[in-house]
Amino acid sequence: MPGQDVFGLAHGCLGTIVRGPASMLAPMPPGISYSEAATAPTVCMTAEVALRQLAGVQAGERVLVHAAAGGVGLAALQLIGAAGAVPCATAGSPYKRALLRSLGCAAVVGSRDTGFAAQLAQLGGVAVVLNSLTSPGMVAASLAALQPGGRLVEIGKRDIWSSAAAAAERPDVSYSLLAVDFLPDHVLGGLMAAVAASLAAGQLLPLRAACFDLASVAAAMRQLAQASHVGKVLTGQHMQSCMPAPPPHAPAGVQAAL
Repeated sequence: MPGQDVFGLAHGCLGTIVRGPASMLAPMPPGISYSEAATAPTVCMTAEVALRQLAGVQAGERVLVHAAAGGVGLAALQLIGAAGAVPCATAGSPYKRALLRSLGCAAVVGSRDTGFAAQLAQLGGVAVVLNSLTSPGMVAASLAALQPGGRLVEIGKRDIWSSAAAAAERPDVSYSLLAVDFLPDHVLGGLMAAVAASLAAGQLLPLRAACFDLASVAAAMRQLAQASHVGKVLTGQHMQSCMPAPPPHAPAGVQAAL
């Protein structure tokens, strides 16, 4: 796309120059900065597939998003609101829980232990769980929080239950595993185009971000590993350090949204 600013997916995005397939790129919407564009692709695509395609979230349903102050979580909250569903969330710190309440979550509980299941049971349970928690007992507690006939979508990368194990625990529940990096290229390309169109139409908003210059990649990785950030972690050339909220208009050269 000569002369066109683009954003999207590519391998090796921590480099200063990246080559990527055209099918994975889309024109940057007008009025969106480089840093804002970098917050969107992977997390918005994950939320779209998880909530709309796999879970089929409907208006009025309660939807629990684990670790909802992260990138996928904040993207998911936007889609839940757009569907007319009721967002519920977990987060690991008082600051993050306060942020999620300010974003309109109907119930916000801790993610450090399995107590969320009992707390949500007092509300009548939830119809859908988007899970990324990997500590022992979290999947079982998430299944316990589901209403009869509920749906759980797993996007975690370790300690993942098999479909057989989930069915043995809750045979009435639909259980799906999702990893967008394993989706076919043509599917990813379609999702990327949809994300770009939604941003351009104002149906999706860029996420909050913590920004690091490429010289501070180690610090960026440390914050990512500690899950102390809100939203996305961004790295880029000549990028000024920024706090997680609200997202800054960083200079050109953003290379990665981790």
